[in-house]
Amino acid sequence: MADISKITNVAIENVAKVCGVAVANIAKVINNIYVSFANTHSYLFDGTDDYINATSAISAFDKDEGTFHLRVKLAVAGAPSKFMLAIADGNNANFIRIFYHGSQTKLFFQCKTAGTNKNATSSAGALGADGNWHTICCTWSRSAGEFKAYFDATQVSTTKTIGSSTWSPTVFNIGANQNTSSNAPWRGGIDEPAMWSSALTAAEITALETPIDLLSDSGNYSSSSNLTMWYRADGDTGTNCDDHTSENNDATRVNGTSLSTDAPSI
Repeated sequence: MADISKITNVAIENVAKVCGVAVANIAKVINNIYVSFANTHSYLFDGTDDYINATSAISAFDKDEGTFHLRVKLAVAGAPSKFMLAIADGNNANFIRIFYHGSQTKLFFQCKTAGTNKNATSSAGALGADGNWHTICCTWSRSAGEFKAYFDATQVSTTKTIGSSTWSPTVFNIGANQNTSSNAPWRGGIDEPAMWSSALTAAEITALETPIDLLSDSGNYSSSSNLTMWYRADGDTGTNCDDHTSENNDATRVNGTSLSTDAPSI
């Protein structure tokens, strides 16, 4: 407000009068300005055996409350199934998984704790090989007993009573299932896989529809301090996936997972 008044050298009330809008609406516009960044690369998976080993980020995973968010572009629709993300313990008794079910052409979001599998499933055909980037997100809160799933910022399901668990994950893959012997690898692009130690609000998830700097609070996004993993692909060298958070949990691209200049536009 003060900056607008300074630039125009008039009171904010007069700015509002000249523009023909209420002061509150000017504030609303200003409050929805987001901090962007140069998004130039993404990760490309061949659908054969490519994946990212993110086991180093397990230490930053909060089993009681958190969020996973990533951008995906599916190269080929239909069978087989293709996994975007999986974090699990050694015997698969507990996990969070996100995958495209090939034969059903549906998105599956799964949260399994204490031997109970809770599925949040999107509508049929929501994700296809349409040449577009889409956002995928899930949040969990054990205190609220909820596991929520989002596709392109639209909530597609809420699963209740996910329960409590003392599970300790040992495997964290991006672009593959937790079982590397039958890992149902992703085929297409994945960009900006990120993790928070808090459940993002619906307004924050909507704000992430456009790539923004997750390290800075801006607009409706206010969870930068809870960001615990963010692989951007930009600036990666060798097989390294640089974690842009202070956690510094770099991941490893496996079996030739490559970088692509096809990235969601800002």
